[in-house]
Amino acid sequence: MRISDEVKKEIIEKVCIEEIVSSYVNLKRTGRSLKGLCPFHAEKTPSFNVTPDKGTFYCFGCQKGGDVITFVMEIEKLTYPEALQFLAQKAGINLDFEESESAFASEESKFKKQLFSLYDKITSALNYILLNKPYAEKALEYLISRGVSQDLIEKFQLGYIPPDRKWLYNFLRKKSYSEDFLAKTGLFSSNYKDISIFSGRIIFPIFSKSGKVIAFGGRSMDFSGKPMPKYINSPESPIFKKSEELYGLNFAQKEIRKSNFIYIVEGYTDVIAMFQAGVENCVAPLGTAFTENHADIIRKNCSQIILVFDNDEAGFKATVKSAYICEKAGLVCSVIVLPEGSDPADILKKQGKEALKNILKYPINSFGFLINKYKTVYNLSKEEGIKDYLNKLFAFVSISESEVTRSNRLKAIAEILDTDYANVYDDYIKYFKKDDKEIYKTTVLTWDIDKISPELYLMLAVIDNYDYFYMVRDELSVDNIHDKTARNIYIVLEEAYRNNSFSLENMLEKIENSNLRSLIRKKLSSEEFSVNPKQLIDDSINVIKLKNLQTKRVRIEKIIAKDDGSDPYQLEKLIEEKLFYDKEIEKLKGTNVNNV
Repeated sequence: MRISDEVKKEIIEKVCIEEIVSSYVNLKRTGRSLKGLCPFHAEKTPSFNVTPDKGTFYCFGCQKGGDVITFVMEIEKLTYPEALQFLAQKAGINLDFEESESAFASEESKFKKQLFSLYDKITSALNYILLNKPYAEKALEYLISRGVSQDLIEKFQLGYIPPDRKWLYNFLRKKSYSEDFLAKTGLFSSNYKDISIFSGRIIFPIFSKSGKVIAFGGRSMDFSGKPMPKYINSPESPIFKKSEELYGLNFAQKEIRKSNFIYIVEGYTDVIAMFQAGVENCVAPLGTAFTENHADIIRKNCSQIILVFDNDEAGFKATVKSAYICEKAGLVCSVIVLPEGSDPADILKKQGKEALKNILKYPINSFGFLINKYKTVYNLSKEEGIKDYLNKLFAFVSISESEVTRSNRLKAIAEILDTDYANVYDDYIKYFKKDDKEIYKTTVLTWDIDKISPELYLMLAVIDNYDYFYMVRDELSVDNIHDKTARNIYIVLEEAYRNNSFSLENMLEKIENSNLRSLIRKKLSSEEFSVNPKQLIDDSINVIKLKNLQTKRVRIEKIIAKDDGSDPYQLEKLIEEKLFYDKEIEKLKGTNVNNV
């Protein structure tokens, strides 16, 4: 079943690209467009533009651009029909996707859809079991004892799988799921196809940024002391990459953007404890250390990060590594020092919401935290201890892009060591052999902007201001356009004009050259053609007319120069034609056009 152009048009008209993109990128309005950090590549300066009135986006850094469908395809890693279905649901439009799936979807996309559906059903079933079944009472009591309310159990869709290791397999087989499919779901042992890896555990569904269940985490309820992991996660899959996800982000995103900062905690229960205390701008990595990918995700949503890790050796190491990654990514980083041997969930359980909220009121700048913490790690009365102390701190000094910040940090080190700033600065220069700033490589647009002809420039201006195309067709025919690329665009625009059916994306679909499509999106996002567009188009038309007249005059002059005088009448006609061109050229030179 083909998805009609009418349905696609209805979907695009009913969804707002600003709202869709804003759920992934923190956008700020600048003129008629919105800007933010690109979600498709790492950057510190916003180069990602959304133009709501045209329904388009474009990144000047990586050159990705398109409409809202393209954006969803890129950000959610969806096929074209899957992206249409995603947006149709947002718009409240019923798409009979099942019928069209066989025509469009790859085997991988079909598997992803089946996996999403399965995970959604499992989540609902396990949540019901936790809240209603007698054999789940111990698990429910444990959560309540940790200060987790029923409201949050339902919000985070927490669940429970019975201890019977074959229960989940038998349950799903009765629901007609095949053995082959279940073997690929990540729910069962790779050696024993009917043994659930999550049996007897409290289940924490892991949601994508858009709110889909993409994996599960499980907390053991076996307190016997047997050697087994307390927490386990689903293995990575086509819909789940640990280093690209943060637990709780789908629930926290709105508050993160509102407050412009985020708390990072260690695990599921800590996130839920923070929410229980009314602190909803909080997330956690998923069974892996904090990574550059995580920092990149956060930077798209806010500029400040507060680390809330356990106050033990492992927590300190995680704080150091995470702070370095955050500062290198350009995030303002602070640290909450928790009471020794406690985490947010412990504080909530033992002292209550207010105690947890009070502790969170006093973050310490990450460098201030490290400069004092390392004093307790290294013996500063010995030369070797001072050397290690300096090397650890110089790593954090070097990643700052601000000269003032670097200077202040070196002064702080000098004060701690009770020595002259000059001494610390000299040691820093010796340490600092090369700039540690990361250079982000971006794809270079292969279309050379210097090769844009006046004709192509005019066509780009008209695409951005299609209401003025009538001016072009009144003054220039397609035969007046000598640039082949510009001619092709003129033909597409003329067709749209005659059919009264201009659409930017429909037009782009008819342009096969991907570099040209990228150039069009780039130019349209730059707002280059938005200031006094009528005058700009009129001037561009005159530039083309002028160049055409000059070309014709040169041609006539060459013919006159070669004339042998054998036909005086013919020579007179040639001279009259040249004089006509001279007059027309002088007229055009009298306009606002520069003689190019």
